[in-house]
Amino acid sequence: MSQRVRSLLVLGLLVLASGAVAQDPASLFQFRLSNPGARSLGFGGAFAALADDATAAYANPAGLVQLVDPEISAELRITVFSADETVNDRDASGLGFAAFVLPRKKWAFAVYESQFYQGSSIFLAGINLGPFLGSGTTGSVQVKNQGLASAYQWTENFSIGLGLSRFEGDFSATSELATDPPRSRFLQIRTSGGTEVSFNAGFLWHLPRRWDLGGFFRQGPSFGLSSDLVAGPTAELPPLTILESRTGIPLDLPNVYGLGIAYESTNGAMTASFEWDHIGPSAGFDAAEEFHLGLELLVLRTSPVLALRLGLWQDPDRRPDKSVFTPSLVARGFDDIHTSIGIGFAFKSLKLDVAVDQSDRVDTFSFSMVYAF
Repeated sequence: MSQRVRSLLVLGLLVLASGAVAQDPASLFQFRLSNPGARSLGFGGAFAALADDATAAYANPAGLVQLVDPEISAELRITVFSADETVNDRDASGLGFAAFVLPRKKWAFAVYESQFYQGSSIFLAGINLGPFLGSGTTGSVQVKNQGLASAYQWTENFSIGLGLSRFEGDFSATSELATDPPRSRFLQIRTSGGTEVSFNAGFLWHLPRRWDLGGFFRQGPSFGLSSDLVAGPTAELPPLTILESRTGIPLDLPNVYGLGIAYESTNGAMTASFEWDHIGPSAGFDAAEEFHLGLELLVLRTSPVLALRLGLWQDPDRRPDKSVFTPSLVARGFDDIHTSIGIGFAFKSLKLDVAVDQSDRVDTFSFSMVYAF
């Protein structure tokens, strides 16, 4: 390939990249919005009508009034991504959730911190013109959430809850054009670690004949991105030319609301739950629906109580453009079906839960501990 042809191709791809930046650089980032906690994970995320541990502060704060004693809880979460022909996600692990809950008569209060989202990716675009010219995107995302939540038991069978969350976000992405030699950056996206406050609310209604109905709303935070369209070398060298710079690009995480229903058998040995979630549009991504199913069977009913959980849910693809030619930190579009299994041990003051959630793209491992005093 002659130098002139390569130069023309580079120029053409830079023009295409400029168009992408003008549209919405925030569309590089799509989020998986699962609830914290191994108990919820074992139920396949069908937790709105249960909400019976500290993670209710995030999932449905109205459920906090079900807790009788003060408790502390913590979750370790590990995320493992499978290989994809266009995206290579990097595994993430760490403290997924930690909380303290204080119940007081008809009230309950909680303070918590969660790792809302963490991950990084290497995207290999569909544009590949041989060993001399190709393109790729690397990026990372980290969103933390510190929150306060409270619940009030309005009647014997009905409770409401409200929470406030402070989100901290850090986003970065670099798209590169690989030439031999050298390589050239053409898009850089960054934040300086913005913060945003949002709220969540919920209700829980204990219906006759051992049915429960729960609902929630979670407001998605909004962050500001900056981007540069750059023509220049990679590595530590400064860019030669900044073709375009933008600031204040909104990155809106979606609003989410949902309804759930749960049923407990007369002897308490079986609990089944269903949840429907609506994921609102955000950052260039379409709205979508999620459906969650969960089942719990009590294998042992004497101390320690042993519970087995099974779950099933659909993680919808929300990208409006599902072609591999769109630079993105998510894979080509498809709906991902998740299956989960969990085990719970309940002692007098201590609860231990383990769960695994598996799909074609990502596996999640969760270990939770709750200590009541």
